[in-house]
Amino acid sequence: MRNPAWIAFIASLTLLLGHAYGLPIPGISIIPNQTTVNGSFIMIADVPSGEPVAVSWLVPGFGRYGGLPNVNGRYICYFSNTDPKSTCGPSPFTEGLAYDFRVDALASSGDKSTSTISVSPGSISISATLTNSNGTVNILAATQGLLGASVSYEVYSSGFVQVKPPAPLSFNSVTGFYSGTASLPPGEYFFAFTASGGGDYGGSVARHTVAEQPTGGPGSPALQAEATDVDLLVQSGAVPRIPTGRITNNGNATVGNLTLAVPANLLGIMGVTLSNSIIPPLGSAFYTITLQNIQRGADINAKVIIKSGADIVGEIPVRIRLSFTDVTPPPPGESVSVSPESWTGDFLIPGTGGIAKAFTVSNGGSSPITSMNVSGIPGVTIAAPPSIPAGGIGSVTATVNTRIAGPVAGILTFSSPEGSDEVLVAINLYNDVTDDIEAVENGLDAFTSGLSESRQEQLASVLLDIESSISSAKADQAAGRYASAAAKYGAAQAGLNVLQGLETAKPPGVDFDTSLLIPLVGGIAAIIIIVFVVKKLRGRKKGGGMEDEFGEEPPEEEEEEEEL
Repeated sequence: MRNPAWIAFIASLTLLLGHAYGLPIPGISIIPNQTTVNGSFIMIADVPSGEPVAVSWLVPGFGRYGGLPNVNGRYICYFSNTDPKSTCGPSPFTEGLAYDFRVDALASSGDKSTSTISVSPGSISISATLTNSNGTVNILAATQGLLGASVSYEVYSSGFVQVKPPAPLSFNSVTGFYSGTASLPPGEYFFAFTASGGGDYGGSVARHTVAEQPTGGPGSPALQAEATDVDLLVQSGAVPRIPTGRITNNGNATVGNLTLAVPANLLGIMGVTLSNSIIPPLGSAFYTITLQNIQRGADINAKVIIKSGADIVGEIPVRIRLSFTDVTPPPPGESVSVSPESWTGDFLIPGTGGIAKAFTVSNGGSSPITSMNVSGIPGVTIAAPPSIPAGGIGSVTATVNTRIAGPVAGILTFSSPEGSDEVLVAINLYNDVTDDIEAVENGLDAFTSGLSESRQEQLASVLLDIESSISSAKADQAAGRYASAAAKYGAAQAGLNVLQGLETAKPPGVDFDTSLLIPLVGGIAAIIIIVFVVKKLRGRKKGGGMEDEFGEEPPEEEEEEEEL
């Protein structure tokens, strides 16, 4: 943003004026106060109201929108192209343009208020590697777009309260890295980085967990698990999707025969799986939580025990606040009803045909339905029976016809002379990366086979981390977690690219010092993953007349769908 102070003044003024006319106007703030194209950031909307409020965001003219989760009375979105735990998906700022960012608030009384700010992302991107050492977080960052920029950071708690004010990072002109340290107690934090120089700027957020320090002696394991702490708003009948977490071995001994134990009182509703049962020093594994048999809201606060054989070697803090929502029923007097009331899920783009869903249409009217139309989302076709008799039912199939990865969302309206009903659609389409994962696995095998035994030992921890990402990507792809699979494949490919580049540049008979290899691989991989994920999702529809949850239509834009 060009002038954060001026924007904050305007937001404060409009907030005060809003109190005099029903629902207060949302106050909007962004962390950090300047962003990078496709960079991670946090958006906070404060809507002081004594009644229930639904809050959504919209980038007018670009077809990007969503809801803001309620976090302790504040409405907060965490955008990230690389973090599977982002609550609002990838950044909507994909180009160096001046965007309008709109926030709408709707109260249960029907009062509505709107606030809009301008966001102009810069082009300096920042990647950071954060590691723990005896209660201190070591920061190693790199910039792309301007070498030698002025880089600073600030730290926010998991509740998005600032715990460390802005401080500069030191630049090493020889290595090109920025470094610093931060002392923090155990917990989850968000590090907000900003960079400026040469008339350009940028900013991004990195999430990091500081775990309890192990107390064992030499050779003892030091497993650190990312906490799962999420607020989920799930459509009734849909399966809750929980972001994948990571377990890292920061010790100097391999930990094997790993299993995860769920508390006995949660065995019927929660399960946890582990991507691999052996974690070498500096290696990691991914865990996935699933929920089932939950029909109402729940607040789960528990610890999943990590075991190595019969020994307890760590724990995963889990806090899940789960709420369900229903589609608003049709107005009284309507004689047509459609079931189910929602269409959600993640799907791979099919080789032929489209993504189809069958709906049951009930005719409660006194006349047969001889025509049925479905509207609201461009590119959706239907197959309906010639007629549905009065008092009878019929099956209508809606099909999404697209070869473009990205979200398909909005309201489908089933209408006929006898009445109409609505269905909420929120599905995501992904490209199939199965072959890509296999290719990077084969590439890693070929690369490893060409190394000497001493070189393999020198690169062992990095090679194992790449293997872990490949294994987890396979598991996610098989389980239908397509976005996570693509991100982990991207991390594996990025790490392999860095290793191959280093070996190509290495003079014959000379081994580089690998002490900085792991943060170097992590830093460059983060940059490459951003590009990878954006390309995967870049084909989403723009605008298309899709209604937001307040019944307003974003500005119409030219459709880019491919006809079958």
